[in-house]
Amino acid sequence: MVEEQGLDMIEVRGERFKGFNIPKRTPKHPTKSHAVLAKVGDQVRLIRFGQQGVKGSPKKKNESEAYRNRRLSFKRRHKRNIDRGPLFPAFWADKVKWFDSIREADTVEKINDIILAMKEVLYTIKGTE
Repeated sequence: MVEEQGLDMIEVRGERFKGFNIPKRTPKHPTKSHAVLAKVGDQVRLIRFGQQGVKGSPKKKNESEAYRNRRLSFKRRHKRNIDRGPLFPAFWADKVKWFDSIREADTVEKINDIILAMKEVLYTIKGTE
């Protein structure tokens, strides 16, 4: 551990971290936008993630359909790696750059499907009267 300005810092490969599982930006890194010193149990790994210069797409109020689809596409495309946990870059990219989880999105889609099915049933009932 490195003592710096009264704060305990952890130094790994020349990078300083405030603690474990606390992501930070890495603007000077040539390819990756963020880094985190991930720790699960006794296992510790330096994880770099996020393409430098590319913005994520966190959920926003009144977001457009294209914006929503971009976010959900990332989550679906990387779901297997996101589910592998904190020792893998996709987990951190999802958490830091893309926010909300795919499970929430799937729940919203299921609710929308149920609403559409209910509307179809109502229209069918009205049509037979």
